[in-house]
Amino acid sequence: GDLTESSGEKEYRILAGLLSSSCLPWYACPGNHDKYQQRTGGIGEEGFRRFLRQDTPYHALFLQGYLFILLDSAQKDNDWGFIDPEQLDWLKKLLEENRQVPTFIFLHHPVNGPDIWFGARNFFELQKIIQRASNVQAVFCGHMHRNAITTNRWLGGSRPYIEVSATVQFPCGYGLVRVYEGGFEYGSHEISRLDLSEKSRRKVALGLGSLYSQYAFGSLADRSLSYLSDRKKLVQPEIYSLSFSVDSGSLEHLYTQIQQWGGASIEPATGKGSYRLILGRFPCLKEAKRFQRRLARLLKRPVEIIGEKPGNSR
Repeated sequence: GDLTESSGEKEYRILAGLLSSSCLPWYACPGNHDKYQQRTGGIGEEGFRRFLRQDTPYHALFLQGYLFILLDSAQKDNDWGFIDPEQLDWLKKLLEENRQVPTFIFLHHPVNGPDIWFGARNFFELQKIIQRASNVQAVFCGHMHRNAITTNRWLGGSRPYIEVSATVQFPCGYGLVRVYEGGFEYGSHEISRLDLSEKSRRKVALGLGSLYSQYAFGSLADRSLSYLSDRKKLVQPEIYSLSFSVDSGSLEHLYTQIQQWGGASIEPATGKGSYRLILGRFPCLKEAKRFQRRLARLLKRPVEIIGEKPGNSR
């Protein structure tokens, strides 16, 4: 969703041109921006149907033994999400007819409980339908411009609800899903233009403050997972990070200095005006300790090792 900014006809024409030139197959569902009309002078759902050549803004497809369902949670000139009753009936019937087919669901608005930023108002009705379909492996959405993976909220059970970051705003990322027999892997990745990604990171971390940075970037548990569908279990490895705390006055100087040694990322820390520079993440403690000693000598200051243990019931 949000394939356009204001649902303008020119934007839809550009979008259609980009998609038609893609070497990969593509499928789309609309976001709230794609249905703007009065507030922006856009053409709304008409543009989605005409330029993306879809009879309805929600649909399903079977591909290599899997069922992919794309829902429409967007409303005309309304940022809140809502799935209409006709669509819910269609989804219920579709899932009942394909109980043995591994299924993934995609829509724009988050639906794993209430959210502070215009989620789907009738998420509970959708969850009741999904709860009865044990073959649904995951639910993906956008809208929030952040990394977030939640389970065990309301009727979610162990099934992951995955919010994918935005390519156009911090944390400037996208998700890749690798599907296997018996489960799947998900990972959040930065866009290839790292200069744009870092520009956005600095703007958010230094400008919007730690609260939004923490909200958007998410924890390690929000950026990667493996899901074993036969056991209904999330598997996420422990990671060891090297870091140190710094105040806002020293942040930019140290951040620039560290680039010559391989770079760092900025995360908010506890305390007003406090940040943490992440110097690297490692899959084992032995490797983290080796780099810790080297970086401590270069920086002439202590470097901490922090074990990040992802949870699966956020």
